Amino acid sequence: MLIFVFSCNILSFSGKFYTMKERICNDSKEGLQMRQRNRQIKKALHEPYFSERDCWDLSTVLAKTIAAGLRRFSRMKRHGYPSAFLPPERFNHPTDEDAERAERDWQTTLEQMLWSFDEIAKDYPSSPWSQWHHIEYRKLEEQGIPVFSKIKTNDDGSVLMKSNTPETPQEVLDKETAYRARIQKGLDLVAKHLENLWD
Repeated sequence: MLIFVFSCNILSFSGKFYTMKERICNDSKEGLQMRQRNRQIKKALHEPYFSERDCWDLSTVLAKTIAAGLRRFSRMKRHGYPSAFLPPERFNHPTDEDAERAERDWQTTLEQMLWSFDEIAKDYPSSPWSQWHHIEYRKLEEQGIPVFSKIKTNDDGSVLMKSNTPETPQEVLDKETAYRARIQKGLDLVAKHLENLWD
């Protein structure tokens, strides 16, 4: 087995040469300038920048970005629709009625996609489970009962808590299941029509 070790030197803004190790460890003003320059290069290459903080909850960051794009796309004047919305028998020669129906169906599909990403981006505001729990939390607060009660503290310092809310009714759980299925339908539509999101 052959192992090659390369020595890599980097020319800094001031004209001074650094080894790769020195460059990585350098937290000076030049190091800051290099990091800023790297960000500029990424922007020039159209690579979106995500901070470490963004990556803590990447699903929400991406949902906000996609929702904003879908909102703009669904409201703009478009000049077409995916061919999948046309009847197969008149695919090559659609009538005006076929085209109008396809445009309406495409708009409805875009709105379904947008709704799903808006729900994720806004932390599920229409969730039946969340709405039921918020009502129950308020009832407990009005009665002066804490929402959670401490049961015990474990040896490792973690705390075991118990919720004082009543058990979630089956009706609420069923509504939550339907709500989550509707969100998933919008996500599936984006996966299905991702390559059709252009005009």
